[in-house]
Amino acid sequence: MDYSLVEMEDIQSALREHSEVADALVFRSAQPPAECVAVVALSGYCSAPDIREFLWQRRNGDGDPVTVVVVPAISRGNGADATRREVERLMATGDALVCRFERPRTETERTLVTSWQQVLGRKLIGVDDNFMDLGGDSLGAMVLLDLIAEKFGVEIPLDRFFDALSARELASVIDEMNSIEYSPPIGQ
Repeated sequence: MDYSLVEMEDIQSALREHSEVADALVFRSAQPPAECVAVVALSGYCSAPDIREFLWQRRNGDGDPVTVVVVPAISRGNGADATRREVERLMATGDALVCRFERPRTETERTLVTSWQQVLGRKLIGVDDNFMDLGGDSLGAMVLLDLIAEKFGVEIPLDRFFDALSARELASVIDEMNSIEYSPPIGQ
């Protein structure tokens, strides 16, 4: 989605109203794919998916979710272009926490995301979001594994679940288990 300057200013204003955001900056990335990037320095504990969902709810679910980048501080000393280039460098090198929203592409991913929404009580879940970062815990994992067994006909061991904490990774495990004739070890 191509965000206008007014929309980006609205996003920046909303971020500054969030109780856990110390500073915020919003810009359109120069690198393809062009996306709206919300850079935040946090004053307390809040996850990047929480910030992304906060913004999405403030916009009444309208439009594509923005990419949230969490940095320790926002340096404004050298101008907006220099700040944008520095943030893009941090994103490219992995020195900033980047939370992009990616929609499910397969039926398995769509079903999993719907199940995660049900278990976690969240509306905005992308296929690369980490179950634990979204507030999941071992009890939620057990509930989710029961739903997976019911919907997909596979039983995933808890330790295997914790090795695949995104919907994309878990969908791959489910598709793999469904593509082979899976038989549990003898004696189980």
